[in-house]
This record gives sequence, structure tokens and C-alpha cells, in this order.
Amino acid sequence: MQTTATAESLAMLSSLTATIVPGVHAAPPPVAGAANPKKVHHDQRDALVTRLRAEDVPTHLAAALAMVRLLAEHGAPYDASEAYIAQTEYLTETERSAILHAVHVRPAGETGDAHLPELDYADLFGASPVVVDQIRSVAEQSSSNSDLMALGALAAGSFALARKLSITFPTTAWSTYTNLWVVPEAQSGRGKGPMLKQMGMSTIKRWQSVLVDRYADIIRADNRKREVLNEERDEHKQASKKARKAGLLAEHERLEKRIVEFDGQLATPERTEPYFVLNDATPQAFVEACHGTGFVGMFHGEGEVVLRHFTGKSDTTDALGALLGSWSVEDHDRRRIGNKDQKGQKRPADTLTMSACILPMQPGTLNPSTPDAQETLAEMVRRGAFGRMIVARPRIVPLPEEYVECEIGYDVVLRAAYDALLIRMCESACDLDPLRPLAPSTPAKAAFDADAADAALRLQHAYKVKANPGGPLSDPHLDQIAQKFGEQVMRVAAVVAAFRVGSFGADGFRVTMDDWQRAVRFCEGYVLPHAVACAAHCKGSAIDADADEMLAYLCSKGPTDKRSLRAHFRSWGLANGNDRRERFDAALATLVSRSDVKLEDLPRKRVMVHVLRGGAS
Repeated sequence: MQTTATAESLAMLSSLTATIVPGVHAAPPPVAGAANPKKVHHDQRDALVTRLRAEDVPTHLAAALAMVRLLAEHGAPYDASEAYIAQTEYLTETERSAILHAVHVRPAGETGDAHLPELDYADLFGASPVVVDQIRSVAEQSSSNSDLMALGALAAGSFALARKLSITFPTTAWSTYTNLWVVPEAQSGRGKGPMLKQMGMSTIKRWQSVLVDRYADIIRADNRKREVLNEERDEHKQASKKARKAGLLAEHERLEKRIVEFDGQLATPERTEPYFVLNDATPQAFVEACHGTGFVGMFHGEGEVVLRHFTGKSDTTDALGALLGSWSVEDHDRRRIGNKDQKGQKRPADTLTMSACILPMQPGTLNPSTPDAQETLAEMVRRGAFGRMIVARPRIVPLPEEYVECEIGYDVVLRAAYDALLIRMCESACDLDPLRPLAPSTPAKAAFDADAADAALRLQHAYKVKANPGGPLSDPHLDQIAQKFGEQVMRVAAVVAAFRVGSFGADGFRVTMDDWQRAVRFCEGYVLPHAVACAAHCKGSAIDADADEMLAYLCSKGPTDKRSLRAHFRSWGLANGNDRRERFDAALATLVSRSDVKLEDLPRKRVMVHVLRGGAS
């Protein structure tokens, strides 16, 4: 569907196309003996792209190239340029692809939504050659963007590490984990399936089955033990009643003490089957799974469906709060998402939640075109979910119009080597805690080397400073990215290091300066530009606008009494005092939920409002 801007651009430029009288152009001859026609096509395209960017433009391409550049300059998206260039019958498919690539694929260092960067996966995974080769192979064989495959590998690594690995630093007690939320835009039929199937999700699910089988006997034995304890407790309960009726007080007291001992044994957490991969789930099921295994990995071919589960409106639940807490491994009781009746439910090992996910989105979610999509994205931004995500809008790789008969099939040897690496990561440190193999009470450590730790903590501080009022990332849509950015880079560095190491034991492994620098180049050169571009499309609600206005006033005023603040915004009254009060309360609550401000209770029911923007997340 074309946007209004796109339609206007096409209408404005249509007159120019009428003057184009292309000459007949012969397609280049096929390469004899080429084993992979797709690779030949890509190589020819890339060579031509280099010429076009150097302004070495063949005559018959000049008009079409100029038109696509004009479309991009007037705000037309990639698909509009693709629609135009498809009409140029005098060009070969390689030439069409090269023109689109030259204009809409951003060279390193450029910015802008129409020229977003491509992911340099050979650099990110440079210390893990099998990962690089698998990404390249799957992208070529599926004629898909390699960005998707690299993001799939990153998510798979995060799934494999679960909650078994914590990130530590030599100079601070602060630590974090390796769970990542990967949210790329992916159109149906353009690489989403290969990303999920070939880059590790199917492998992770197979390993889950192995893990469940491994613990089946242990769980059955634990359940049987509990059955016996319950039977013995019931027998002692009956005997205690008889002893009391018979006046045998000493025997009654002995039996009651024994019953208390049984209660203590039965109160211990129950062992549950380690199912941790969710394709789709309600928020309630998500939290139950977190409590059961200590870690949940979510993936779904239509990620927007999952997010709508968590961003849906409810007066009695906080589903999105449960999801947000699972990024930073926070306590979240099941009752907070609407489970009022706890009878018959298993006692969880703990109430900490943690998740990793890969949720590809259909185009139109990160760049919303409908009111529902706008509201979903706005809620993600409003509550801070956006800053926790690695979002990306990879370009769509055009398919050749001509059918090319060639041997299609993924490299099974390479896939086996890649899967073996993932399995080694899955198996690493898995037996540290027999009760909770995915979330041991004492996880292994991804310990940053001293130089890498210093660089990491400095970068984390630098980006939080950028979110200070008036800073380059102080916009409400960007500050949450800045607040979490340093930690995001740390997590990526640890996952990259884990791919390099492969397997590790209870002592964990070291995250080197090389691992850190690879993560920085990826996050600053790819993740940040894509996040900024997506943030530009966030449509704030009226409440967000009020919150931003209130925050601007507070930043200029400083700590302010709530009554004085309410008096300042008395003009917000619409029809009556109740409307004004509701509008004010909604704006202030939004600032609190965004961690922009905090409230301090003072004597005599006074409340002070303090600005937090730019402080610790």
C-alpha cells in the first residue's frame, strides 16, 4: 500500500518518465559453470552498485537511477522505489536490484530511515567462523537479507545461555544477564522462516526435548516422594485426632510436630518439566513458565501478535509489567497478572522472571500505518519496552524475475557444525543446579576483562548522560534507548564471547576487549540507527503529549510540590474540574511509569515531584 507521500511523489515525477526513451539493452551472458546462480547475481549487482555510487553510471541506467534518487529524496520508502523500478522493462533484474541497492541501502556512516545500515555480521561474529558461514549460506540459499540471519543467530545464542550465565565486572558488584529481545521487521516470504528454522530456533527446541527427557525420571521420583509424604501426613493427621480424643496428649503433640515436619518438606518447590520455549502464550502462561523454569525463550513468526497480548488494556492486570520485568530479571508474582485463585497451583521455585525473545514483525508495526499498530508501538514506548529491544528494519532483498533452475538446498554439513556449537552452549553449565538447570541459584560468570569492563562502564555512563535534559538523546522516545544502551552492548558482547568460547563450565569465561569492540560496532553502527529511525515513527498519545509538556516544565522548575504543579496546569480543564484532574493525574502517572520523575511523600499529605531523567535507570 502506498502512502500519500509516496503517491504524490510518483505523481510529481510521472511526467519525467514520459521523456525516457530507453535503448534496447542486451542482458549480460550467463556465467558458464556457475555453481550458485544467486551468488553470481549478487556479485554482479554489488560490482554495479560500486560503479553507481562512484557516479560511474552507464547511460541506459542514468534516468532510472535519477528517478529512484528523487523518490527517496521526497520521502518515498523502499517499496515505492521497487514498484517504480519494476516498470523499467529495458533493465535486467541485476540492474534493477543494483539501483535499489545503491539508493536505499545506506553506506557506512550515513543516517536516515531510507538508508538504514546493513549488519556487518562478518565483523560481529568474526571470532566464530562457523556462525559467519552459516549466516552467509542461509541468506544466499533463501535469497534473503543476511541481517535477519545474523539477528536470528544472536537470539539463538541468547536462548542457549538462558539464565545460566551472569555478566560481572572486576570493579563493581553490579551484574546483569545475557537475555536479548530481538525484534526485526520481516515480511512474509522474505527470510522470516529461514531465520527461525535455520539459525537455531528448531535446534533449541530439539535440545529442549532432550532436556525434558533427561529430567523425566527425576521429576517422577520427586512426584512419587511427594505422594508418599502426603499419604504419611494424612495418616499422622488421623492418628493425631484419635490420640487427642483418647486423651493421649503426649502422643498427640508428637504427631502434630511430625505433621509440621511433613508440611515443611511439602512446601519446598516442586520440580517441573523444563519446557522453556514458547511459540505463543498468554501473559499468564508466560509468567507460569518463567516461574517453572526460571527462564523463557519466546519466538513467533508474527511477533506483533505476541506484543498485543501484553499491551492489551485491562484494569486488573499488568501483563506488560511482567514482560518488562523479565528483561531485567525482576520479581513478579502471578497474582499481579490476574490469577486470583491460587488453589491447586504448584509452588514456584521462585518468582523471578526472565525472558529472551525473537519476534519478527510485519512491516507496518515498527512503522505503524494503522491506529492499532500506532497504539501498540506507543504503549511499548510509553512503558519502556522499546529501550529493551534490539529493533531493526532490514531492507527487502528483491527476487529475480526470471526463474533460475539450480540445485536448492542448505549446506547440511555447515548446519551440523552450527547446531553442534549451539548445543555446546546449551549444555554448558546446565548441571550447576539439578533443581533448575536453566536458572541455577549460582550462575556461571561471563567476567569482563579489566580493560573491557572499564570501557563498558564508561560507555554506559556516556549514553545516560546523553539522555540528560537538553542532551542529544533526551527525547522521550530516545532516552529509554540511551538508558539501556550500555547494558544492551554488554549483553551482546557476552553472547558474542559465548559463541567464540562454545562450551564453558562452572567458572564461566572471559569477555575480552575484542568481544566488547565487536559489540560496540554492532550496537552503535547498526542497532542505534535502526532504533532512532523506528522511534521517529512512534505516534505518542494525547497523554504522552501532556506528559512531555509537564516534564519540560519540571525540568525548568526543579522539584515541585504536587499541589503547585496541579495549579500550574489548571488550564487543562476541558469541561469541568473532574476532566482537569483526570488529565493531570494521567500525565503524572505516565511520567512515573517512564521513570522520568519520582514522588516523595512529605508530612501533612504533601507530595514532591522530582525529575529523574538522565539519572540511573
